[in-house]
Amino acid sequence: CSLGEVDATFDDLTPTTSIAVIPPTYDNLTWTNGHYLYAASYPSSGYPLLVTSGSYTGWYQGNSMLTIQSISNTDTFIFNEVYMIAGWTPTLTTLIAGYYDSTQLYNQTVTLTQTSKYLFIPNWSGINKITMYTAGAATTYDVGIENLKITYCSTATVTPPGSTTQTVKASQATPASYITLNTTATPTQPACAFVNVSNLLVNPGAETELLSPWVIDGTSAPGIDNGTFDASIKPHSGGYQFGGFSGQAVTLTQNIVISGTQGITPALIDSCKLAAHISFWEQGLNQGANNDDAQVILAFLDVNNVLLQNISTPEVDFSAGVWGQYSNVYTIPVGTRSINYTMKFIRHFGTDIDSFIDDNALTIVEQ
Repeated sequence: CSLGEVDATFDDLTPTTSIAVIPPTYDNLTWTNGHYLYAASYPSSGYPLLVTSGSYTGWYQGNSMLTIQSISNTDTFIFNEVYMIAGWTPTLTTLIAGYYDSTQLYNQTVTLTQTSKYLFIPNWSGINKITMYTAGAATTYDVGIENLKITYCSTATVTPPGSTTQTVKASQATPASYITLNTTATPTQPACAFVNVSNLLVNPGAETELLSPWVIDGTSAPGIDNGTFDASIKPHSGGYQFGGFSGQAVTLTQNIVISGTQGITPALIDSCKLAAHISFWEQGLNQGANNDDAQVILAFLDVNNVLLQNISTPEVDFSAGVWGQYSNVYTIPVGTRSINYTMKFIRHFGTDIDSFIDDNALTIVEQ
């Protein structure tokens, strides 16, 4: 993507000493239900802590969806990052989603506090719209945003050997387009057609009532729960969920061979910018300051099962009585032929592990 980067700081908008509406077109984006404010005017809020540059921050109201989208629907972008904070309440959860037109490609629930700003780094690619929404009353559940960064994708000129010049997408194909090379050319790498892969995980939500094909690490004892281990935590969907149960840190792992699966070839993996998009839901028991957590670990392996790279999500803790979703996108290293997807349950309090995961998903997307 090379059309340009956008860094919405809100400091270049019309000055105000209070609050104002973000114009419908700002920083090469279209905004709906967006606001900005002079942070120093609200010392008892979280906004002064959020300020990263200048004196202003953006914000959106509780129970009012903020929509940010490209001016032209044919332009896609990468949602790189944004700083966020709870404006007036000690803690809240907000739902962020990324779309291509009306199709939701990504979503994540983020927990925010009023006492520290949170850097959300989704790196969601191939989208042209972002939405942010917090359930609850306006003012009480307002959310601040600052230094929202996106990278627009552009067109570029590609001339394979022996062909005529053609204009194609520079970095990624959108769901409505693909790269076409002259059939008389001998390109050095394959055309990177849009990758559309369904969930690669088997038994992602424990609904078979069996652990297979998940593998327990060592002598630990994670397993399947129907909502009886902690009576207040029922499965996110269906009748079953994965739980840690006992031990200090226990894992469940599934190996997924991606090469040769759903049209993904070794050439696509090694020559195109593919990424693993993961998503899972977590809930833990509220035990005070030190709740048990969960995370997912990805191990990228070559054809000989040699480790190329390990990536871990943050430890996730949704302990307010509701499930929270974590999702992210991770670049697949060249040479990868399979991925180990590992659920890890971590004890921070007590003698058992009161954290649960449900509805795992692993798909392959093009960056």
